[in-house]
Amino acid sequence: MKKHDNMKHIRRFGASIVSAFIFNKEQKEHVYQYLSEFSFFDLPTIKKFNKTPLREKSVLLIETNSCHGEVISAYFQYFKDLGYNVDIVMHDFVFKEKHFSRHNLSDVNIYHCHKTAMHEIFRSKKMEKYAGVFIMTPINTANRKSVFVYFPELSRLKKLYIVAHNVPDIDNEYKKFDKTHIFGLGRKLKNFPSTNPHLFGNVQKNSKKHEIPTFITVGRIDPQIKNHTMLISAVKKLKKRGYKFKVIIIGEGKIPDITDDIKEYIITPGRQIAEQMYQYMEMSDFFLTLWDKNDPKHDKYRTNLISGSPQLIFGFNKIPIIQKEFADFYDFSNKDAVIYNDDHLFEAMEKAILMSDKEYTKLYQGLEKLSKEMYDETKQNLKSVLE
Repeated sequence: MKKHDNMKHIRRFGASIVSAFIFNKEQKEHVYQYLSEFSFFDLPTIKKFNKTPLREKSVLLIETNSCHGEVISAYFQYFKDLGYNVDIVMHDFVFKEKHFSRHNLSDVNIYHCHKTAMHEIFRSKKMEKYAGVFIMTPINTANRKSVFVYFPELSRLKKLYIVAHNVPDIDNEYKKFDKTHIFGLGRKLKNFPSTNPHLFGNVQKNSKKHEIPTFITVGRIDPQIKNHTMLISAVKKLKKRGYKFKVIIIGEGKIPDITDDIKEYIITPGRQIAEQMYQYMEMSDFFLTLWDKNDPKHDKYRTNLISGSPQLIFGFNKIPIIQKEFADFYDFSNKDAVIYNDDHLFEAMEKAILMSDKEYTKLYQGLEKLSKEMYDETKQNLKSVLE
């Protein structure tokens, strides 16, 4: 267990003991929430935020959750490219995941702390002086409630914007929020202006396949999210055909049915911090989304919820292997992806393995073009609200 995980459990244990002596339910929850995120090590961060002069033409990016670091790390470059100075307030756990390892942070102020310290930072008068304050995840991922439930201090800000990850959460929790201050994470999310966070800094991209074609999939191993059983079935068929290939499966959870005869084809490093995940992305050629239109639980990824997978696909320019219905939602086509119907994942992976360097490069260039279009679109949408 990592050191910061140990500290998290110690804080929660202490918070449970203290709150046990409080009988008012509302007050009990407030005390527990406060103490479970309290750390003396955050006090210098609060002081640093208050004492550091605000630079001219500055924006502030906020991530209050202990996840989604890939979003905040990919967004800040847009503001830099627009000529803004960038400050970031993020959860300490996200900072330790090293999502910024490929960026130049020499002129970016990062304040990483726990939620109790964020309350103090958000009360600062300095908050009102930013050209824009952007909440990267507007929902508390633990209970799907608005960030304002935990940080009411933010609601006073006039230049406050949020990045919507899915439609239902926004419809439920942000009914009274100014809709002109909401951006969509990716395209086709209701009618919100699109923003696509796929700028991961100095990453290595390959316009030709590796000698041994390598597939990768990233995300929690859960049948409600991805169909890994379909993948294992395809691997077994490819093995019988005698192909040389590798599959990297990154994510927390147990992978079903990896029998001894296919172990040599599959790399399972488990959940990885960002920098290690970036290295595995650079080793790969094709990205497996593993969504299944025949599973109703996956429908959300082609209707009202944006997945992080396309951000990695665009950021590292890895050719997606994706079912047609999901490809349509994310604007992929045969010019930049390997698209298959129904449960024909095996055929799609076989096509990828047999693909010539010339065919791969053509798809790579198509994906690069789509990525550039999304960059230009995002940059313009952010510029329009700031200027």
